[in-house]
Amino acid sequence: MEQIFQAIKFDSGHIGSLTSISILTKKDIEKKNYESNEFDKAFMYTQLLKENLLDIEYDYKAKTKLVEYCRIKYADADYQLSLIDEFELEYNKELAIEWYTKESFLYSMMNRALRSQDIETIMKMGFFILDLHKQIEKIYNEQKNQHEIITVYRGQSMLLDEFEKLKTSIGALLSFNNFLSTSIDLNISTQFAIRAAENPKVNAVLFEMIVDPKISSVPLAFLAENSSYKYENEILFSMHTVFRIIDVQHIQDQYWLVNLNLTSDHDQALKTLTDHFRKEIEGGTPLDRIGHLMLKMGEFNQAEKIYDAQLNSENEKPWRKQVHLNHQLGYVYSEKDDYIAALSYYQKALDIERANVSEQDSSLASTYNNMASFHSPDHPSIATTYNNLGSVYSSLGEYAAALNFYKKTLTIRQKTLPANHPDFGSIYNNIGSSYSALGDKDTALSFYQKSLEIQEKILPSTHVDLAQSYANMGTIYNSLEDHLKALEYHKKSLSIREISLPSNHPDMAMCYSNIGSVYDSLGDYVTALSFFEKSLDIGRKSLPEDHISFAHIYDNLGSVYDSMDDKSKAEIYYQ
Repeated sequence: MEQIFQAIKFDSGHIGSLTSISILTKKDIEKKNYESNEFDKAFMYTQLLKENLLDIEYDYKAKTKLVEYCRIKYADADYQLSLIDEFELEYNKELAIEWYTKESFLYSMMNRALRSQDIETIMKMGFFILDLHKQIEKIYNEQKNQHEIITVYRGQSMLLDEFEKLKTSIGALLSFNNFLSTSIDLNISTQFAIRAAENPKVNAVLFEMIVDPKISSVPLAFLAENSSYKYENEILFSMHTVFRIIDVQHIQDQYWLVNLNLTSDHDQALKTLTDHFRKEIEGGTPLDRIGHLMLKMGEFNQAEKIYDAQLNSENEKPWRKQVHLNHQLGYVYSEKDDYIAALSYYQKALDIERANVSEQDSSLASTYNNMASFHSPDHPSIATTYNNLGSVYSSLGEYAAALNFYKKTLTIRQKTLPANHPDFGSIYNNIGSSYSALGDKDTALSFYQKSLEIQEKILPSTHVDLAQSYANMGTIYNSLEDHLKALEYHKKSLSIREISLPSNHPDMAMCYSNIGSVYDSLGDYVTALSFFEKSLDIGRKSLPEDHISFAHIYDNLGSVYDSMDDKSKAEIYYQ
């Protein structure tokens, strides 16, 4: 009977189920290669999401909203609907572990959402995640002095490609991106691993985890009195627990044994990584930071939901908050290439700023007698909106309108910032790009030079913004037929990107294409061809097949073959 029950429970997808993991390799740790395509950004996604979910103050409506959401999700599942009714009537924060470990909608919904990074569902479950974490933490604090070093196990299946990465990552950091159920019973965990081996589409894995409570404060709880599976000797870790991979061995052709050590609180590599990403998503509130996190992850639809929900909430919002949310939604739509929608949100932000700044001018003039710059139509925050509007008009190909907004940005910044402020590097660059697009290359060059002069003083010599400025200078000099100078700047740009980017990054393709264009202009078609082919090779590895960059690359290749009188090959690329 016991074996039958274990099999039923395994099939239900509880402890033996697929679990979302992320891996940070030793190479990424040592090189701090956080921006590369190879870096698994999901490694930090769950950590930062967890931190900010736990910082949100949930009100009494949170449970009601989750219940309503679940009833829609499970509208055709009578058994789950009955559990949802029970949850609505009986749940309180002291029952979080019991509800998580029982066979119910909560376990499957949460883990599916964490695996797919479904921010809408995760946010709905935020209060439950907080309750579950707090209860684990409470039990941990009560039990932590009772245990020495312990070994816990988890048997499960892993997707084939996911396991291949794990197998070749000895010494790397591994995070379980959800709440992690384990057992101190090796036999039960091994059975889970052996059962997983029956499926040829996955690898069977037994994790053996060494946990030293003296060096780590990661919350974990022995669930003898709280779990729905009390006989299982279950130990539950809080969300996003990080281990170091020690070894991977194949055991009797049945399953893979993966040895893990729980990371120390003093693991400097992990601390450096976490601090880096915390700075990347700074914001005034947990929701702001979660929104920034979605943007950083490239999850623009998820970011839109975060900002839109705040903007349309019934809570009273100061005008500055309204401006911020409209800004963020404008940026989201700009990144989604919906420039008309982006323009609408940026314009709303500008209208709110103008209305409130002028209102304060008249009503609070005496109070702010010595703060005229704060209340004028040239308020510094408006400069950001002007700059955003310029970016959108530029993306729409309306360069004259873009230039107008960039110049307004410059006028305000010149009144409020010192002449060597870093923002001017970006502003001069934007103005230069607009003049270049409008065909005024000489004026464009003068603004690019101003931008570069500031950036070279304040930025590290390998900063990616410098690489872009050198590329802009190279492109302008090439159009002005100063090809040797163009080549000099493009090679400077390439040397920075070779240091700071992975070899197959799309920006590397652009660099090779730019250098190829200069050699083409110099009449060195063989060298031009080699650079264009490098550009094409990277593009094929890093860009979708229908990406607009391919049109430019194929045109370059066609032009070179045309110049080399190889008309048949030129025709292939022109097509």
